[in-house]
Amino acid sequence: MQRECLPVTREMVLSKANEAYRVLYSPARSAGLLGDGWVKRFFSRHPKLSLRVPQVISRARNQVRQENLDHLLNQLIKHAIERKLTNDRVFNMDETGFGQKTKSRKVIAVRGPKNVWTKCIDMSFHLTLVACVSASGSCLPPLFLLPGQCLNRDILSKCSVSGATVAVAPKALTSQATFVFIKWLEHFAANVPSFVIRPLLLIYDGCASHYSKRIVEMKIILLLLPPNSTQILQPLDVSVFKPFKTSLRRSMDRFMIGEDVSSLTKKEAISLASGAC
Repeated sequence: MQRECLPVTREMVLSKANEAYRVLYSPARSAGLLGDGWVKRFFSRHPKLSLRVPQVISRARNQVRQENLDHLLNQLIKHAIERKLTNDRVFNMDETGFGQKTKSRKVIAVRGPKNVWTKCIDMSFHLTLVACVSASGSCLPPLFLLPGQCLNRDILSKCSVSGATVAVAPKALTSQATFVFIKWLEHFAANVPSFVIRPLLLIYDGCASHYSKRIVEMKIILLLLPPNSTQILQPLDVSVFKPFKTSLRRSMDRFMIGEDVSSLTKKEAISLASGAC
């Protein structure tokens, strides 16, 4: 069931156990149902099992096809052999965003009151971070993307990551995704050292419509991940973005308490995000 993304709950196991109990000991003993004690003994008898909180996965992501994964591997091997790729020429990129959505977590509070409230940081804009790493373990400076038409110098001055780029993407742009991707590719090509042999192989989760003549000129080969497969094939999601977001949230909490504020400006957001890198 777990492999089919349909893990059973504690209540389901207990219900089945009580059904078996009634069959074995007849309805006359149905008053004495199995409870918490039986569940504890069940887990002690099966130490490989534990109660865990599952991650929700959409129907589309649960239907990743094996042939698509095989095709990706074959394409990767083909490029590696034909172009004699080394680790420092293979890159993986991904993006993550920060907005108004926040998760609540456990805090220390006085016993008694039923409800414990907390303020949350209010952001009237969406900040996007684009990260990229190579197969050799090197990390390129990130790109921070803000909505808008132009950037003030005071916003740029708040970015503390050496070599990082802060850019804007006009909201009214119809081909915004392609615009952002090309802007990031220019940042990518400029930050890969000149001594690294071209062409470069970039593995990413994107759209084939991003391909353009400009990409050919920059000597970049795009290798797209199969649709709805990022939870399997995108290492940046867990190895980089998860600890980064944890660090960023702590910084935001300290900033909110220290400055007694409940909203962030673009300048403050860039300062906190770059400080968490």
